[in-house]
Amino acid sequence: MALDFIIENNKTYEREYLPLGTETHWEIYTIAKENKFPLISRISDYYSDYIFKVEELEDFLAEIEGILKYVEKDYQVDFLQELKKLILSAEEQKQNVIVRAD
Repeated sequence: MALDFIIENNKTYEREYLPLGTETHWEIYTIAKENKFPLISRISDYYSDYIFKVEELEDFLAEIEGILKYVEKDYQVDFLQELKKLILSAEEQKQNVIVRAD
């Protein structure tokens, strides 16, 4: 089971996603909460769904950039770098980022 960050393009029916495991979720969420990143902190419950609307993506991306200064493990950096790419793709497509527990 993973927490998936998803872009679903309603026009092309293409789907992009990035899975997040439980351990990495907890580590990133804890860092976000301690350092007051409100959008990232929204993903508090690994077993709940969330939506980041198109108009929030610029701020969400800024928080990802900010939290990269606090993470220390390579796999955390790798996940956040991939998440940046997904967010940029969502902005370009003018699509929300859906976070779904599957």
